[in-house]
Amino acid sequence: MNVRSLRTSCGAALAYATLLAILSSNASAQTTIGDLTQNGGYADNNESFEFTQDGQMFTVPSTDYLLTSFVFSTMYENTQSFLFQLYAWDGMSPAGPLLGSASTSGTGTFDVDLLTFTLAGGILLTPGSRYVALMSRTAGSGVWGIWRTQTEYPDGFGVEITDGGTIQRSLDTRFQATFETPTSVTPEPVSFVLLATGLLGLAGVQALRRRSADAA
Repeated sequence: MNVRSLRTSCGAALAYATLLAILSSNASAQTTIGDLTQNGGYADNNESFEFTQDGQMFTVPSTDYLLTSFVFSTMYENTQSFLFQLYAWDGMSPAGPLLGSASTSGTGTFDVDLLTFTLAGGILLTPGSRYVALMSRTAGSGVWGIWRTQTEYPDGFGVEITDGGTIQRSLDTRFQATFETPTSVTPEPVSFVLLATGLLGLAGVQALRRRSADAA
């Protein structure tokens, strides 16, 4: 292989490596759904009504579908701990295996308390499909509930789970779900071969230059 061919291979490899670096470093696109606005409504006293789980059915956006966090606007008192669980929605109730979970705790103000559930690594969902996010109390005592909103979320509705089954509420919960677009780039095997060839070519160019310098 002559110097010109090696330089061509080297240039192609460097261009490809640069493209990979740019694609990998791009910030994720982000979409949020739901509404946390304090606009009236009410919060159920789940301790009195004995709801085991309270939450929201929602539809995944068509472009960003990696769920990274879920926020419920709640009202609770004392120090309590809560569990977030995510399931598919079959049209009537949660379905299938548990898709993901997260925990959080805090001391409530008995007014408006935002509970953020961070999903480490995110949960990859199917664009356009429906899921249900449920919250339950795991420790503590006293009143707790999720605020209902008077702003309609068009692609879902509030859900409550009791010993008697699933209740679909006319009012949505105050929630905000954050989605990102996965941006990790996994080159195909042939791409690794091209990159390796170009890097070998770069090494060859350097070796030929040294030889030419020595001969001179």
